[in-house]
Amino acid sequence: LLLIFSPCCCTRSQASPELNLSCCPEYSNYFHVCGWNKCGTSRDLLVPAEVCRESIKMSDKKRIVILGSGFGGMYAALEFDRTIERNKDVEVTLVNRENFFLFTPMLHEVAASDLDITHIVSPVRKLLKHVNIFNGDVESIDVANKAVTVSHGKDPHFHDLKYDHLVLSLGSITNFFGNKGLEENALTMKSLGDAIYLRNHLISNLEEADFECCPNVREPLLNFVVAGGGFAGVETIAAIHDFMHEAVE
Repeated sequence: LLLIFSPCCCTRSQASPELNLSCCPEYSNYFHVCGWNKCGTSRDLLVPAEVCRESIKMSDKKRIVILGSGFGGMYAALEFDRTIERNKDVEVTLVNRENFFLFTPMLHEVAASDLDITHIVSPVRKLLKHVNIFNGDVESIDVANKAVTVSHGKDPHFHDLKYDHLVLSLGSITNFFGNKGLEENALTMKSLGDAIYLRNHLISNLEEADFECCPNVREPLLNFVVAGGGFAGVETIAAIHDFMHEAVE
């Protein structure tokens, strides 16, 4: 539907199908909207001026695009969400691959079955009432033209999101420090999927070891190595230790 706005009242007389453009006092607060639908037929509408002005102002809004909804992106979006009510000339869009916020410091507890998945995830749309949510992948950033190319869908198709201000909070990936053997064989611990996969892997090894009669085959099934002794590594190995010992007992 194509709409053309003009600040005057337009009526049709029965004698002439042409529009009468003479303004009437009772319609001074209305805009004439002339529209064409897909069939090519036109319609004449009278729309309150405030509605039209609000639509026209949309193009003047400052566009802020946030890439990623980890801790940085989510807290930025929450702050914008609180201020948009007072600042109507701002439009904020959050782009993220997942439609939920993940509390990553507790991933190890999901891996060890100490917590249910729902305890560490929060739906983004419930947290943000005034921010636009785009669930998809970031393909490229055109800094010169201030546009972000994003894709979504089972058969990915692309969109360009224009911005005036861009917030980069895409997070990071696991660093294997050039160790190819580790990169090819180790399980990572970054996402909700990683935690679920590790939990299923632990259970699978326990089930297999339960009926394995050969000690040389059984022992490796119950041995686990964690590479990295930072916060995530220490918490993960402790969770695995407790889970395995409780299961064996």
